[in-house]
Amino acid sequence: MSDDSVQILDGNTFVVSDTSGDIEASLTDPTGLFSFDTRFLSTWVLTIDGQRLNALSVDDLQYFEARFFLVPGTGTVYVDAKLSVIRQRAVGNGFHEDGLASGVAVGRALGVDW
Repeated sequence: MSDDSVQILDGNTFVVSDTSGDIEASLTDPTGLFSFDTRFLSTWVLTIDGQRLNALSVDDLQYFEARFFLVPGTGTVYVDAKLSVIRQRAVGNGFHEDGLASGVAVGRALGVDW
């Protein structure tokens, strides 16, 4: 697995994603939702208005839970993002994910695709 991956687990269930929380099938890095050696989810990508999000940071809250802090665009300190997203994921009794968007752009309708 690459160093740019985030892993959370609970018993025999685990999730492997990139640092923005996205899951995409790859020949080199096994990513997805796995339980008892079976992959149940191989693609899980969050976009807002058709644009993928970039990670500012990742917080591994506990071994079974992670929080991703994301912005659209470059994710650099030189550009003020008008929108930020917190994506929180947990495994244990299934797969659970919540998203919270905040910022100037939230006053309008957003096209969110999971």
